[in-house]
Amino acid sequence: MRVALDTNVPIAALLKPGSNADRVILAAKEGRITLVTSEPLLAELEDVASRHYFRGKGVSSEVTAELVALLRQISTVLPVQATVTICHDPDNNVVIETAVLGGVSMLVT
Repeated sequence: MRVALDTNVPIAALLKPGSNADRVILAAKEGRITLVTSEPLLAELEDVASRHYFRGKGVSSEVTAELVALLRQISTVLPVQATVTICHDPDNNVVIETAVLGGVSMLVT
């Protein structure tokens, strides 16, 4: 099954090991699902995780870099062209475009 993740899912996995979000990433690591992501989503993950709030929760730049590297390794990373414009929030358009281009069965947010 091909699955796309909104940025909040890996963020939740960083904040709470063993959570449902963490289990989704574990399922991809174990090959039970195929993750689909895109460069803009990975960049958003790095940006969001670098915010002061998350640093205060123990999410270091090293931990974030490790997660991004893992996601690159276990995911199909797609180039997106910003062709989807159905949402008022352009960040949501990127998630939808990634899911559509990746032919996913499920979008986890």
